Amino acid sequence: MLQKEGCRMTKAIQRFSILSCALVMLGILWLTKARPITQLSVEGMPSAAGIKGGLIVHIGCGDGRLTAALHSNGRYLVHGLDADSRNVERARRYIQSLGIYGKVSIERLTNGVLPYTDNLVNLVIAEELGGVSVDEIMRVLRPNGVAYVKRNGKWVKMVKPKPPEIDDWTHYLHDATNNAVAHDTVVGPPRYLQWVAKPLYCRSHEIDSSISALVSGNGRIFYILDEGPLGITDPRLPSKWSLIARDAFNGVLLWKRPIPHWGWREWKRAELEGKDWTTLRGQRIRSPSTLPRRLVTDGERVFVTLGYRAPVTALDAATGRTIRTYDGTEYTDEILYSDGMLVLCIRRGAGAKAPEQIAVVDADTGKIIWRIQEQRVVPLTLAVNDGRVFFHNSNELVCLDLKRGKELWRTPCKGPSGGLWTAPSTLVAGDGVVLFLKGMELVAVSAETGQILWRAPGSRGPGVANPPDLFIIGGLVWYGGFEGLPKPKNAEEARKMHRMINMLTDVKKFGRDLRTGEVKKVVEVKNLITPGHHFRCYRSKATDRYLLWPKRGVEFIDLNGSNHMRHDWLRAPCKYGVMPSNGLLYVPPHQCFCYPGVKLSGFLALSAELRTERGQSLPRFERGPAYGSVAQDKSASNEDWVTFRHDAKRSGATPTKVPVQLKRIWEVDLHGKLTQPVVADGKVFVAEVSAHTVWCLDATTGKRLWSYIAGGRVDSPPTIYRGLVLFGCADGWVYCLRAKDGKLVWRFRAAPDERRIVAFGQLESASPLHGTVLIKDGIAYVAAGRSSFLDGGIYLYGLNPLTGQVIYQTHVEGPYPDLSKDVGRPFDMDGTKSDVLVTDGTYLYMQQAMFDSTLKQVEAPRITNMGDRKMGRHLLSTAGLLDDSWWNRTFWMYAERWPGYYIANQAPKSGQLLVFNDEMTYGVKCYTRRNCHSPMFFPGKDGYLLFADDNDTEPVLVDQSGNPKPVQWLPAVNEKLFWALTKPAVDRDKGTGFTRAQPPRWMVWVPIRIRAMVLASDILFVAGPPDVLDPTDPLAALNGRKGALLWAVSASDGKKIAEYKLESPPVFDGMIAANGRLFISTQAGRLICMGGNQ
Repeated sequence: MLQKEGCRMTKAIQRFSILSCALVMLGILWLTKARPITQLSVEGMPSAAGIKGGLIVHIGCGDGRLTAALHSNGRYLVHGLDADSRNVERARRYIQSLGIYGKVSIERLTNGVLPYTDNLVNLVIAEELGGVSVDEIMRVLRPNGVAYVKRNGKWVKMVKPKPPEIDDWTHYLHDATNNAVAHDTVVGPPRYLQWVAKPLYCRSHEIDSSISALVSGNGRIFYILDEGPLGITDPRLPSKWSLIARDAFNGVLLWKRPIPHWGWREWKRAELEGKDWTTLRGQRIRSPSTLPRRLVTDGERVFVTLGYRAPVTALDAATGRTIRTYDGTEYTDEILYSDGMLVLCIRRGAGAKAPEQIAVVDADTGKIIWRIQEQRVVPLTLAVNDGRVFFHNSNELVCLDLKRGKELWRTPCKGPSGGLWTAPSTLVAGDGVVLFLKGMELVAVSAETGQILWRAPGSRGPGVANPPDLFIIGGLVWYGGFEGLPKPKNAEEARKMHRMINMLTDVKKFGRDLRTGEVKKVVEVKNLITPGHHFRCYRSKATDRYLLWPKRGVEFIDLNGSNHMRHDWLRAPCKYGVMPSNGLLYVPPHQCFCYPGVKLSGFLALSAELRTERGQSLPRFERGPAYGSVAQDKSASNEDWVTFRHDAKRSGATPTKVPVQLKRIWEVDLHGKLTQPVVADGKVFVAEVSAHTVWCLDATTGKRLWSYIAGGRVDSPPTIYRGLVLFGCADGWVYCLRAKDGKLVWRFRAAPDERRIVAFGQLESASPLHGTVLIKDGIAYVAAGRSSFLDGGIYLYGLNPLTGQVIYQTHVEGPYPDLSKDVGRPFDMDGTKSDVLVTDGTYLYMQQAMFDSTLKQVEAPRITNMGDRKMGRHLLSTAGLLDDSWWNRTFWMYAERWPGYYIANQAPKSGQLLVFNDEMTYGVKCYTRRNCHSPMFFPGKDGYLLFADDNDTEPVLVDQSGNPKPVQWLPAVNEKLFWALTKPAVDRDKGTGFTRAQPPRWMVWVPIRIRAMVLASDILFVAGPPDVLDPTDPLAALNGRKGALLWAVSASDGKKIAEYKLESPPVFDGMIAANGRLFISTQAGRLICMGGNQ
């Protein structure tokens, strides 16, 4: 049934795409005959097309000079295509010489297929079509995208219309009516990634959610975000709030405006300042319920308060430029826009004696048309529809005329008044009816007269501290969470009901006639929601077809068919949730810990279907000019460092001896973000990530020997094997170069198709590869993909590294829930995310997935009910080994189990960075304290804990009998507030988690934020910024402005032997040791070699 429903959706998308193309072809004929464009330069086309930012594609880019010129500012991402490989190479080198490669990149055009997902590109400029059809151009253009095609020496302009099947989302609750329903028939259960952006997470689970508001209009999205340091919950660190604009279809950053007076200091300073933050809990939901109402767009303008008590400002939606600030609108708390007028609720703060105000302002002139005072306007009940303003004042429903402010009616209707943090009622206006849901009663009144039309039993909304759901869809009213439940009589009954609701698995929804309240439709879904834990801390949304529920992530309830689906692998931020718009589901970054093996991170835009499945006819294997070269017979020296973290086990350890008396041998400025280096055969190899470039330098002198520009980011270093350089790339290909000169030997496309999306500001394959390749027993293993639940899943290959021949392959997809029998699990699920491949010598590991050497997936059995799994002892990271965010609910472990939903800050062989040899594991812990729900860290106080553990010291969970007895080794917690170390941890939600039964071999507190660490024989080298907090610049050290320290530490006892200063901190995990020297990649883009006096 799912497949049938999905096909139905695909056909709908194809219908509007074909219609759009037909309309465009009419436009082409008209323009060609009547108005060819002759006086237009390529550089001037973005301006002529009205494109002020986004993705530009230049077909027939030649030598790249005009392509580079299109990157006139940071708002453009430019991609050049050319069918001639010689042009591609020339254009790449030219753009590289300008220092802008990555933001501008070049690729070869093959078989007339544009390598982009549907609806991605703002502007296509085709000097030579190169076999590309007009239909193919229209496929990749986003709605309202523009194409200029050169025909017979003249330019023809085409515009892709916005299809009527997709919708904007201009207010927190869709529009001024508060009916949070997108009139969008393209949004559906997500299967594909359209774009992804940073940050990967909200700052913390323990403070206010990092997303305050999100809206969309005219092909752009706008949101208010805290970009402060991730994972550190410390009142001494400032927030970094901004209003950010991105293209809605490709996520390219358009502009940003700082909002300095925002965050907890503005709305609860007295509550938090000077308090012990380890005792706080629930702060993520203790932000004003009206914050999402501070941001509205009409498509051309953005209306926002650029400060918590600031007046309303109108900004140009395309550029962020201030158009006007509206006088007399200070302390505006809610903004609605309707018919050219701003409807504002002005509140001067909780507890203020002054009555609250409703003001209507002409959005064009700034003139205040009318203003009235009301003792109370219940939060989130202000609504506008059909020339009328509605609100609830806790005693009455009130209706005013929009243009004059005249009171039209008041209807007695008592309800809760709400507070600063909560909005207990929902009011929706539409089709001549005003609906008011107040706890256990739903009231419908006539918008014309205020007469009560009908009443029905109410229902709480699903979720933690969320307003109740209330939607009008197709003339029917859908509301509440679970209807028919009795009203609890006291707090104990309420707690029992809460637990009972959280264990339900079935959904039964009633659609009532808008005018009579009569039940007209019933939708019942078995096994839709996963039992256990709790509903999310954000409210539901809807489209004309689906209710989007927030139990574990987002559950799609199909009101018109049977395409129901849950997505426990998704999670949105507390207070706001998801946004369905533009045919996409927008999922901003979360602050949650559940499902660490599968849950996606980042700001995500997801689609349900693609118009076409493509790419199978495109070549997957290419031989380069060096193909057939004889590879070296000799294996790498033990003194070399040939792959990411030294070896296939990713140990970060080497037998080479590095003297502790060091000096700088050489230093090379490569400018961009660098990976960890690798060293082999007298050469150093390092990738310049965002410039898509692999560099080779002489290891003795630092002289540049050659560079190779690939088709996308290279996020980790290559692997050197028998004179070959192997690396994966974000373009979906595996590359093999000859080490001596950088010539291509072969490349293989591991991605299933040539389909680019935008990821973190650049083009990437929908199925990218990590840079490092794992070599085991002469086989090169790679994985293409991001998630087993997106874009067809993850594709793994075992290749002959000399020839590129496929020896083994497997495909990991889903598993998608079978609602006929599967109810899911509350904290973990099957499936996986991509990560750097790791081996223990026998098996291969990728997050919570385990494979044998033939790539057959091996079952990793669960140990407890919280998702921990039995595996071989290996290195793992719940965030991924390349994640440099150090978010406080993620960690590394070297252990015999996948940790599942257990915290591990008390565990041995666990921390933010680890290295190990055959006997010992060395690690650094940042988060040595915790509050009720999360590990915590306070800069400039305790320092960072550097420790050593015997490898046989495994993490343990205290069982119901209190065994094994845990060892106290971190700062003690207040056991009245938190789980005691000796309390049972098995199957406990955010309990103590993993502990240790044996003490560490040694532990020392160090004043360094250790971001790089290498074990060289018996010396541990650690490097990072100093652990200081400058009150005049609190973020200086964390952001690298205080330089860095490099320590040599005895591996036997942790004592410092030597110390050196570095001008710039290393990149995360960016230091290695080879042939008696240290090689360090720094955040400043420099590669440093340090060694002794020999």
